[in-house]
Amino acid sequence: MRLSSFKWISQSDREYSVLAVEYAATAYERLELLAQGKLARLPAASQYAADKSYFSTAAKLCEGLERAIQSYRDSEDLHKTRACEIWNHILAKREAQKTE
Repeated sequence: MRLSSFKWISQSDREYSVLAVEYAATAYERLELLAQGKLARLPAASQYAADKSYFSTAAKLCEGLERAIQSYRDSEDLHKTRACEIWNHILAKREAQKTE
């Protein structure tokens, strides 16, 4: 099922969601390429700055996505409140797994 089929999510929220996920995937892929030696490493200070930039941006995009989804909590739209409930359930489950 594609995100575009969720018409109750605003176009901007759908686009933002796709951007956040794609950017995080790109940052991860970049790390894999570095680890495999398929992407040339930069001098140490430049490499650190590039890594920090990628992951800082990915984190900020994901935090924005989190805020958007949490804003659905008190929505009168049942689809949005349900999406927020599912999101929070998944987060709680992940946190519980970390403590096991």
